[in-house]
Amino acid sequence: MKRALVFLAVIFAVALAIRMTPYFWEGRPIGLDSYYHIRMASSLEDGRPAYDELSYGGRPYAYPPGIHLLLSLRPEAAAFIITLIGSLLIPATFLLARHIYGEKAGILAAFLIAFVPVHIWKSSSNVLVTSIDLTLLALAAYFLVKKDFMKYFSVSALIFIFSPAVSILSLLLYASCAKRNNKTMLVVALAAAEILAAYLLYGSAIAVYTQSMPWDISSALFEDIGIADVFYRLTPFLIPLSVLGLYMSRKSVSRPVLLWLAVMLVLFAAGKIETDRGLVYMGVPLCIFSSHALASLKRKEVMAVILAITAITGIYSLNNIRWGIVTDDEYAALTWIKENTPEDTTVLAQFLEGHWISGIAGRRNVADPNLIGAPAAERLEDILDAYRNESQKEILRKYNVSYILYTERAPQVGSRPEYFPYTEVHRSGNVIIFQTR
Repeated sequence: MKRALVFLAVIFAVALAIRMTPYFWEGRPIGLDSYYHIRMASSLEDGRPAYDELSYGGRPYAYPPGIHLLLSLRPEAAAFIITLIGSLLIPATFLLARHIYGEKAGILAAFLIAFVPVHIWKSSSNVLVTSIDLTLLALAAYFLVKKDFMKYFSVSALIFIFSPAVSILSLLLYASCAKRNNKTMLVVALAAAEILAAYLLYGSAIAVYTQSMPWDISSALFEDIGIADVFYRLTPFLIPLSVLGLYMSRKSVSRPVLLWLAVMLVLFAAGKIETDRGLVYMGVPLCIFSSHALASLKRKEVMAVILAITAITGIYSLNNIRWGIVTDDEYAALTWIKENTPEDTTVLAQFLEGHWISGIAGRRNVADPNLIGAPAAERLEDILDAYRNESQKEILRKYNVSYILYTERAPQVGSRPEYFPYTEVHRSGNVIIFQTR
């Protein structure tokens, strides 16, 4: 047992170091949502915000408050806190796999999840709720398979303040071992209460995803990727190993873990969950089933090759994170906006850059990736039209836009600098700020 804990500690330390590396590339959090969550956590210092002055030009606060409550005491350390919590998925996966398949499988499952690219992307210096709720979901599944129902119910309920949908999923796992007794009735009642509460509080988020969003936006959330890309994002051997592990344990398979995988596969195949989010949620059960197959290998050199290729793939995948980093030129432009424009200014930026406008520049955006309760579809279409010089002047008047941020991402939606016949007030490299009035 002591040897296993040493191995686990080493895996955890290496994984945490890998996930913190991107922060030090530029000395700030990466990604889009980071700047929204840090801003909201900072606003909680004087109590729960009732209104967000900046997102979508101003709208009611509508987001599960767990992450903001968690970060409110130290918003400046958000990237470190969330990366640490995300990395705790590694020991949680170890506990779950060890309980099902034994200690060796537990260590192998921990190693596999440590280097899965999509989990590295979701938990590397990036302030994302996924890092929290996935760790808690694995912990809830562990207590469920142990039949420690009080802790299982407690963790499932805790997840609700971070992600209601994942909390409901954690309760759904109980169906795999349900019996006609009081516990089942309790789970059904709790799940029904959570579904009702989620609908009343965040039902508008479901409405956004069922609306017709612009293709440029929907394709960014729901990518059309091939099988080779799936194998890369989950590491090359994870899927075949998990199939083998399932076959080997077909007579004694863990039903909660199998149900977890089945639900995510259905949602992923039906296009009801964003691509990388679906893959990262599938990653945990795939790692657990794969660990059983790996633990059964008799040839150590084969296992060593598989683990080495898995580690190399995960470390190499850090390069994919660079697209989400605020570059020095972008940061300089956003800082210029903060220091040289009125506080009530509205800045037009692309949908994916909206959180940077509100989180770094401290100004109102037209739209951002927080779709909960947002008048999203129309605004997203208007942003694209403005960047493509279609009804641009009408759109700028509609949202009272005073400045436009033009970055290297603009040409990706068919935009050109000459589409903006306005005064150039700042330039940092290829990043330009136009003043419209």
